[in-house]
Amino acid sequence: MIAQVFIPRMDKTIYDMIFTQGDLLSAGAMLNNHIPNFTELSIQKSIQQLQTTIPPPHFSNVPPQVGDFDQYYENKHKFPINFVRFTAGGRYILSGGKDNCLKLVELQKAKQDHKNSRDTQYQQSRCRHTFYGHSAEVFDAAVHPTHDLLVSVSLDSDARFFDLRANEADAFLHSFSLGRAIQSVDFLSQNQLVFAANNESIYIYDIQNLQNFSYVVKMPEITTKTRSFVNGISCLHQNGVSLVDQRCQVYSTIKLNNSTDFVIQNSQLAVSSLDGTSVYDLRNLNQPLHKLPSIIRSVSGIQNAQFWIGLDTSKSIKLFNANGNPVNYTARLNKSYNLESVQGNENELSFCYIFDKTYTVADVKLHK
Repeated sequence: MIAQVFIPRMDKTIYDMIFTQGDLLSAGAMLNNHIPNFTELSIQKSIQQLQTTIPPPHFSNVPPQVGDFDQYYENKHKFPINFVRFTAGGRYILSGGKDNCLKLVELQKAKQDHKNSRDTQYQQSRCRHTFYGHSAEVFDAAVHPTHDLLVSVSLDSDARFFDLRANEADAFLHSFSLGRAIQSVDFLSQNQLVFAANNESIYIYDIQNLQNFSYVVKMPEITTKTRSFVNGISCLHQNGVSLVDQRCQVYSTIKLNNSTDFVIQNSQLAVSSLDGTSVYDLRNLNQPLHKLPSIIRSVSGIQNAQFWIGLDTSKSIKLFNANGNPVNYTARLNKSYNLESVQGNENELSFCYIFDKTYTVADVKLHK
């Protein structure tokens, strides 16, 4: 029997909000088989199949330089920001910080507001939303891939769920405790979440049954960041990245001392460390495709890895094209050095950067 999680303020359940009867396997069935089915059948591919279905990652028309970094939106927290994250599809940008709250911005509305900011007749949209309830700093958040369900995680050990269709006062749905500080979260599919806690494990939970985990995967080190991708789960550790397959087995580990961040885009894995960034083809993890020596932290991709962006030793922005060559740019930014973090937008030519309590979103303008 599938356990339902009741919403305190609405006569609905998280289960009813997302699922229809017969859509998904229950947690009990998965436990009996010891295999969490966390990927849609249509995209369940082995690494060998992946090798034959994805062309080699190469761009022949990437320019040696771009135009301006043109910022168009700024958002603030009361205390320093821990993370900023573009959601899948690029509709929202999420941020959380030491002020124990989560902020969400609808990017297209924010961009339209900026475009019409000098028009006195233009009515500013309601593009900014703030969610409260955590008792410690917020470290990560994610939005369901197809439904308006938001989940945030915190050092208070809680995961909190919100309905994005509701106003802020009525958006809270449910919370549950993992029993230890949570550092990262991501949706694995329609029905499952993966959490990284402050120990050497990651936890997979059914949304239908948040009282019991479906599976625990032991990691070689503490996982500071976890993300799903087409073939499984990726996990960042202090000394590398581990890849977990659909049977919850660690099938590959890239060892890099003092790892700082990673991203998977366009069948490529980029891992930053204090020795620089290495970019790998997921079909061949034995040898890097490219080295991005000046990016030592906060690496991410822009528009499906058309560009790689990150920070150097002075915490200034560095940009490389898809073939690993440095790209010149003109920055029209309020702040361009001593930054905390930078995050690329996988869906379009834009990125954001964090400085203390503020993050700023900017477009990448290409030369014509």
